[in-house]
Amino acid sequence: MATRAVVRRSRKDRAELLAKSPRLQRIVEELETLFFKEGFLHIHTEELAHRLHCSKQTLYTLAQSRDELFEVILERFLSSIRNQAQQAVAQAPDRVAALTGCLDAIKHAASKVSVRFAEDLNEFPRGQRRRREHEDRMAAIIAEIISAGAEEGSFQVVHPRLTAEVLICGADRIVQPSFLARTGLSLSQAFMELHKLYLHGLLRPEATGPDKERDDQNRQRQVNLVAFR
Repeated sequence: MATRAVVRRSRKDRAELLAKSPRLQRIVEELETLFFKEGFLHIHTEELAHRLHCSKQTLYTLAQSRDELFEVILERFLSSIRNQAQQAVAQAPDRVAALTGCLDAIKHAASKVSVRFAEDLNEFPRGQRRRREHEDRMAAIIAEIISAGAEEGSFQVVHPRLTAEVLICGADRIVQPSFLARTGLSLSQAFMELHKLYLHGLLRPEATGPDKERDDQNRQRQVNLVAFR
């Protein structure tokens, strides 16, 4: 009886393999589309190979099992969120825009996946572990923004990591299909409400009196909120 040869690959090795093989790159992209649309727990390796017009051995080139294959796709997905957030932070003109960019990255990613994908992820322990690792990294990015904003005087002095964790937990709750169904909000509307609540709690209260510079800053913050839509 023939046995399949499998090789456990590191993330770096897998990235190098994909970079050298347009065919494997195409397969991974098609896997992403399939999983995001239909979920993954109900799809076996044989069906995946059939639908992607490749052999099972080709899939085993990417991962040792179906579960590990989904981890590969999930990690690519989560990495893209962090990369988009970090790029937004690097290009942001101020801390408010940087925070908006992080939320926008989460919202954009959540809009790409189906209810079935979210449900399957909730039932997949290895996927939950990956998501917790991702959320920890995102919280670190956001905490750094908050800390810098407080030092500059843009934000109130709060505990950066605690505040970042609250935001991440709120965003995680928002992307749950059951939450959107109960509230009657769309994903974009829900993130806009979270953004307003979170940002207004961070911004320092403006002093009263005719101060053109403060008025200009307020108007700019309003523009940032509108841009987030």
